[in-house]
Amino acid sequence: MLIKRIDHPIICVKDRKPWVAAMKRVLDLEPLHGRDGDEWGFSNAEVAVGDGLIGIVEPAGEASQLTRFLAANDEGYYAMAVDVGGMEGLKVAAAHFAANDIPAREAKRDGETRLLWVPPRAACGVLYQVTPGMALEQGTNPLYVGISEYIVAVPDAKAAADLYRKIFAFDAAEPVEDKTLGYRGLRLPITGSKWAESVTMAEPSAPDGALAKHLAAKGEGLFQFTIDVTDLPKEIARLNAAGIRHAPQGVAGDRIGIDPAELFGVRIELAAV
Repeated sequence: MLIKRIDHPIICVKDRKPWVAAMKRVLDLEPLHGRDGDEWGFSNAEVAVGDGLIGIVEPAGEASQLTRFLAANDEGYYAMAVDVGGMEGLKVAAAHFAANDIPAREAKRDGETRLLWVPPRAACGVLYQVTPGMALEQGTNPLYVGISEYIVAVPDAKAAADLYRKIFAFDAAEPVEDKTLGYRGLRLPITGSKWAESVTMAEPSAPDGALAKHLAAKGEGLFQFTIDVTDLPKEIARLNAAGIRHAPQGVAGDRIGIDPAELFGVRIELAAV
């Protein structure tokens, strides 16, 4: 399969400053890197999370694609970056996309292709940044070791899973259900990834559930991502001391969901590892 690991979710915002402050207050995470006025039309803050990061991006000028995105959408999930294993993996991905009629746009820097973009219309509402991978750093919360899963809200999980097999060559699918968030679907494992990472294609199982409401309001696309935590009770104690609202998720007692209101509507789950 093409994907080797989840690199980073990308959140598009009008102004990084309140989001950076919220990441610090809620998740005890601070940016280790950032850039202003990148040639690709954005400024950003890179928040390291062990084996991954969270990218917070804002437009750099009216001509930026992000300006157009924000004119049509609320602040929130913009894209998902997936690591295909170095520059050689990027070449393999480009050949796979071409052979399977998957639209993909090259992004060049210094005359060399550095990224591939797969558009939302081809991937169940998710814009994909296909990357050779970024340098990994622990980040400022020592309990967070990486991003292990993300959920894509779709009307038909089986059809979505079949499409993702074509796009990324997933080779397995496992049925899943979450009554807390009101979905059922198929989990697609990222074979060989360090934290048993996966992508879940989720369809509503309850008309008044969180996933159904998300799908009705925003359509197909990114719904939630998961950060693995080495000591979840310790992290819950920190959240409680800071007054951060959260609730249990799943059935095993090993996951919690941060109240989306704490992060301007973005859903993040913490899971014991």
